[in-house]
Amino acid sequence: MVARFAPRVKPHRLGRSMWAEAAPLRPEPHPPPVFSVPPLQDLNARLKRLVQSGRLLDAQALFDGAPHRDEASYSALLAGHAAAGDVAGAMALFSRIRASSLPAADPFVLSLAFKACAAAADASHAASLHAFAVSSSAVSSVFVATALADAYAKAGRLALALRVFDEMPLKNVVSWTTLISALARAGRRHDAVRRFAEMRASGMPCDSHAFAAALTACADTGLLSRGREVHSLCAKLGFDATPYVANALATLYARCGDVHRALAAVGRMGSRDVAAWTTVISSYAQTGRAKEAILAFVAMLRDGASNAARPNEYTYAAVIAACANISCVHL
Repeated sequence: MVARFAPRVKPHRLGRSMWAEAAPLRPEPHPPPVFSVPPLQDLNARLKRLVQSGRLLDAQALFDGAPHRDEASYSALLAGHAAAGDVAGAMALFSRIRASSLPAADPFVLSLAFKACAAAADASHAASLHAFAVSSSAVSSVFVATALADAYAKAGRLALALRVFDEMPLKNVVSWTTLISALARAGRRHDAVRRFAEMRASGMPCDSHAFAAALTACADTGLLSRGREVHSLCAKLGFDATPYVANALATLYARCGDVHRALAAVGRMGSRDVAAWTTVISSYAQTGRAKEAILAFVAMLRDGASNAARPNEYTYAAVIAACANISCVHL
């Protein structure tokens, strides 16, 4: 019965009619390709996030459970061990790199391993890595040699650190700053100032860290005239307002009894950290200006919304010293 109502179409028109009805129907367009994140790229990103948040154990578990790892994976986890001062974990991981097909003599990887030795003040492991760096010729890298010198210096092997530095074929500003800071920490402040002069004579441009290291050495030895020369150079190059340099300048002038210059140095800082505030308070306290020291401490507390400006034990010691000079018990 249904067929009776179907329209009749001549055979020669059938194909054209069917084509006409089908013509508007175009094939479905292919969906745009979905580019999934490569597994290794995703792994490395997750490792970095875990390391940066201090979750080293979780990062290690993720690393161990991964089916594949590359150089970036090892570097991310090695950086975590180095930051935590976990030299045992760093060395174990470095041994796994050497056992794999990855280049263990990569300058970045070796520098991270030396950084872990420096954080733990471990001269023994630093010496083992040193031997490997020499045998693989990686020690010729300025990054590897600088990290090695820093590891030896922080492990109390200053003579070895100096030898590594002097044998470096190339030096950069980080190399020089590492050496100057190491000499100052070891009490060889005159040598630190001398090495800074050598750095300047070599034509190596200084950064804020190098200037701060030199100024700290001048402050510790009471070399005010030399410190003023460095200050003049800092001012010409525009480094005197940076936090590292400003704090070093304030310390230099405060220890030499020039409170006005110490306060002026701190005043040039855009924002004060705990070191700057403590220098200000100590400067006031040492010159008998106890009330001003306490007012500075109160201002510091009001500015202490950030962790950088929160008082530490040195700050409280300076405030107590100021309170000892006046009849002040409650702030």
